[in-house]
This record gives sequence, C-alpha cells and structure tokens, in this order.
Amino acid sequence: MPFPTDEADTYHPILSGVEEEAATLGQDLILFTGTSGPGARQEAAIRRTRLADGCLFFGRHVPEGPVSRLVDDGFPLVYIGRRPELGGRIPYVGADYVTASALVLRRLLDLGHREIRYVREADEAPSSEDRQRGVVREAPRTGVVRLRGTNLTATTVRGWVADGVTAVVVEGTDTGTAYRAVRQAVDAAGLSTPDDLSLAVLGGPPGVSGFEVPMREMGRRAVRLLVDLVTERTTAPQQLLRCPQVDGAQVGPPRSR
Repeated sequence: MPFPTDEADTYHPILSGVEEEAATLGQDLILFTGTSGPGARQEAAIRRTRLADGCLFFGRHVPEGPVSRLVDDGFPLVYIGRRPELGGRIPYVGADYVTASALVLRRLLDLGHREIRYVREADEAPSSEDRQRGVVREAPRTGVVRLRGTNLTATTVRGWVADGVTAVVVEGTDTGTAYRAVRQAVDAAGLSTPDDLSLAVLGGPPGVSGFEVPMREMGRRAVRLLVDLVTERTTAPQQLLRCPQVDGAQVGPPRSR
C-alpha cells in the first residue's frame, strides 16, 4: 500500500501513534517500503526487516509465506490489526470490532429499528469478518449486502425503504468505499438522515454515527508490545482495544409509516 503521508489518510493516526510512543520509549524507527509487491520482490522486502531488532506491520492482508518464516525464526514482530492467520501465532494489537459493531446495532434496536441492512465491501479480511459477526450477533435478522464495485443505486435504496427498512449500517474501511456508495445513493434518492433513514458506519469518518477506531492508540500500544517482545519481557502478545461509540447526527428513531 502507498505510504500514508497525507494527514487525511486512514492510516496516518497509526503512524503518529507509532512515532510518539517510539520517541517516548527512546526507540529509533527504520522505515521499510515495498512490502506489497508480488512474489520474490515481496519476499525480499520482508526479509530486509531483519536489519532491525523488530518490525511493525499493518494492512488488510498478511503475506503468509514470508511472515510465517519470521514467526518461525522467533523474529519479534507485531501486526496492527487482529490477525488470525498462521494458526493464531501472529502477535497483534487490534480493535474489538465485534463488540463495537454489536453496540451500534444495539443502539438502533433500542431506538426501535427492526428492518436493517448491512452493507459491506466484497473484500475478505479479518476486520470485515469481525464487523459482520458483531452485526449479526446482535441483530440476526439484519440483511447483509455485499457491495460489488461502487454501483449502489438510488433505486435500490428507495426499494429498501419501500420494504420497511429504517436503518442502514455500513462497513468502514481504509478506502471508505462502502460508506461513499451508500451516502451517494441515499442523497440521489432524495432521502435525508436520520428523518427518512438512519445511517451508521462501523469505523467511519469523524463525527459520523457509529464508532471510532482507536488508530493512534493502536500505534502506541503496538510499539510497547514490540519493545516487550524484543526485550523478552512477559506480555500479552495479542491485544484488542475498545472502540469508542459515536452518537453522531445520522441516527434517530424510525419515522412512523
């Protein structure tokens, strides 16, 4: 993935947290780029991380081959984000998306919503699975919609409303694809939130109803965990952080029909 130098980039707060905690602990940072390339180039890039005492990784997918070799050799590494790959052997600091997503759905249910749609991207990743798990755990009747590309139409959204849907919940990702598609379709349909339709995002833009991903704290905590692994200090190698709920103005009681 491109290095997130733009402050508006989703991953920028993670890097800010990494830098802050490394400075606090008196640790030096070495930046490696190019690990997203294919095949031998990716393998070589990840092999270069051994120049450091330990390494932080982040991204939606794990290059399992080269990372497995690092883990097998006992090289200290920490992923930022929950990683179930390699039989659960990867140390990580992630966000508790299951609980946070369930709380968003609980709020909607408490407000009186019963017909809900959940829109997620087509891509498979642990963070996507965790969000959906929280949604269906709290509200099993929620209809799950897989977004193919960005083609969600105003007609589709109007059809949902005609069928009695009063709330739409959207997967939040680094691309923001699902949220933008839903927001554009709602606007194109001439509907307003929350009067016509409540809209919540599971880790979306600041201030939007849903929850906030603790990006900066994940970066800070990942540095602390990596230092613990490098120094062979007793620690919890896999950690999940709480996601603060965001009330926002896009969610309200369903309008009587």
